[in-house]
Amino acid sequence: MKRRLACGLILIATGTAAAQIVEIQWDKDNRFHYEGEVPAGKALEICDKLTKNQVLKWQFTGAAALNFNIHYHDDKAVVFPAKQDNVAKLGDTLIVPVDQDYCWMWKNLTPAPVTLQLQIQLLE
Repeated sequence: MKRRLACGLILIATGTAAAQIVEIQWDKDNRFHYEGEVPAGKALEICDKLTKNQVLKWQFTGAAALNFNIHYHDDKAVVFPAKQDNVAKLGDTLIVPVDQDYCWMWKNLTPAPVTLQLQIQLLE
């Protein structure tokens, strides 16, 4: 619940009316896969508590361009280790800078739902 509240605070700051929040569930190989939709005019957040110096390789593909970021909250400030608008496909490696709840977030500004596929692998 605390994680959902922390991740949800970004929605207030960005003016997003509602978001679906999904908590990461790692499989036995330290991988997480998600496939679903980001509704028109809404946001999707996929979140987990991460530990400093963990290394995560991630990539996503959307059926249309979305606004994307990875964020966490530092007191009242929102910190963005990654952020790019109007992107349908992206991937990178995140080296976790501080112990915190991190969220991968997409906002769909199109008039139709957008299918999204995400893969994250915890390397260390």
